[in-house]
Amino acid sequence: MRVFLFISFMFLSGNIFCQNRVKIKLKNGNKVEGNLLEIQNGDFIRLAIYDDHVVKINFDQIYKMKYSRFSLNEVEEQPKKYYNFTSVGLIFIKTDYGLDGIDWNLHTFHGININHNYKVGLGIGLDRYGDVSVMPVYLGARGEFGLNHIAPTAFTNIGYGHIWIKNNRLEFTDIDEISGGLFFEAGGGITIRKPGTSISILLTYKHQVSSMSYSFTDWWVGTPSYFEENRQMRNIALSIGFSF
Repeated sequence: MRVFLFISFMFLSGNIFCQNRVKIKLKNGNKVEGNLLEIQNGDFIRLAIYDDHVVKINFDQIYKMKYSRFSLNEVEEQPKKYYNFTSVGLIFIKTDYGLDGIDWNLHTFHGININHNYKVGLGIGLDRYGDVSVMPVYLGARGEFGLNHIAPTAFTNIGYGHIWIKNNRLEFTDIDEISGGLFFEAGGGITIRKPGTSISILLTYKHQVSSMSYSFTDWWVGTPSYFEENRQMRNIALSIGFSF
């Protein structure tokens, strides 16, 4: 038993750049939790409990133990599997067909943590472009780099954007059909990581493919003309998001 505990703690303390949070149940039923400080020849360990209070525990007193690895900044290296990220932001609209201004977007992303830095999953959102609304559904990947509280962040999403229009913006024309297409976005920023919750500030490039068909009645000859055009909506968004 002593040899097994010694090997376990040696493995646990192998990375000198990380602290190890250790939970120990003693043979007398008491429980001790703290940061691992020292292992001495397989005979005892020393733990920092709180306020620099240190205890020494002999291996023959230990019934079982659990541990989890922490960085020096107390960010967990092995987070929970489920990952959720929800963001809200502003879209800065600039188009080549006369639609300019600022509108809003709302997105939610659900997936898994591959490890501390990388996440993959599925997302859905709502992007507003004046009278035009886009509901993208997409696959996504996200990276938060390093083990510090403030981490550089990058992401990319690709999928399909469903489009509808609220009002007919085009004077003297009737919109017959508007349809969506390929949705793509990529961006980056910073993530402030806290136990249980993180906050991200992100700058995003958005690309949405769409097509529209509409009719135009010629007042002179009295016959309608039909047109179809493909539109590429390319915009920048600034958003803030929360993960749980």
